[in-house]
Amino acid sequence: MYELVLSKKYQKGLEKITSRNVKVKLKISKTLKLLLKDIDHPSLRLHKLSGEGEWSISVTGDIRILLYIEKSKIYLLRIGKHEEVYDSIQEHSAVYCGDELNADMSSSFGGIPRSLERGGCH
Repeated sequence: MYELVLSKKYQKGLEKITSRNVKVKLKISKTLKLLLKDIDHPSLRLHKLSGEGEWSISVTGDIRILLYIEKSKIYLLRIGKHEEVYDSIQEHSAVYCGDELNADMSSSFGGIPRSLERGGCH
C-alpha cells in the first residue's frame, strides 16, 4: 500500500486552477482516480523528467502534475499549466524529502508498477 502526499505548493496550485473552473476540477479528480487505478494508463502520459527523479502526468493538454515517487509514497509536488510547472523545475530541482510536504493531506492507495524507478531521500 502506498501513500499519496500533497505538497503545499500542489494544494495552492490546485486551489488556483479549480477556483473558477468546475470542469477542470472534475478532470483532475478523474486523472487522480486513474492514477490510483493504473499509473501506466497511456492517457496519463507518465514520463520521467531529467534531474532528480521527478515524474509528470497530464491532466489536460495544458495542465500537468509533477510527482516524486519514494518507496511507499507518491508526492504530488506541483500542478499547473505546462509552462508554469516546468519552469518551477529549474527553480527547485532538488529531491523532495518532506520539507515542503503536508503529510496531513495524505491518503492510501495501492499499486505502483515495478517498472518505475524509485528515488530516495538523501
